Amino acid sequence: MGLVKCRQCRREISALLKNCRWCGEPVPQKPTIWGVIFLLAFISVMFRSSYHDRTDHVAGTPAAQEKTLLEMRVTLLASGVKKAIYEQNSLKFISVTSNNDGSTVCMEYRENNRYGGLSIEKIVFSHKNTYLDKTSWNQYCNVAGMHDVKFIAQHAA
Repeated sequence: MGLVKCRQCRREISALLKNCRWCGEPVPQKPTIWGVIFLLAFISVMFRSSYHDRTDHVAGTPAAQEKTLLEMRVTLLASGVKKAIYEQNSLKFISVTSNNDGSTVCMEYRENNRYGGLSIEKIVFSHKNTYLDKTSWNQYCNVAGMHDVKFIAQHAA
């Protein structure tokens, strides 16, 4: 049974409680790792299923269409990451890169964790899968042809 500090009165309380026993403030529930993985996989599948269909609905030249689709993908993924973390307002993107067509997006971010510490995470969204491991980061993100798109993610989150 873990203890957390109440956001309102700052007293230590059980993480299993729904409300603080001292002030009644709701205790935020940390999403489980399976919930986070499911959410990220769901976002990846949703994007993959509609990625090519969106091209018909975007006006302009092919280059403008590609840029718009890239912005849509990065915005969607950044929003999903924000919803999946414990303290949403603490999210800061360290780096966000993408290849030209947006089929691979790499995000490195920091967030406040449940225990008052700082977590730095890396996640790779490929057109096929979502990866959280260092090997995939090196395989997909540390390659030539990746472009900085951090400005798009920061506006989305």
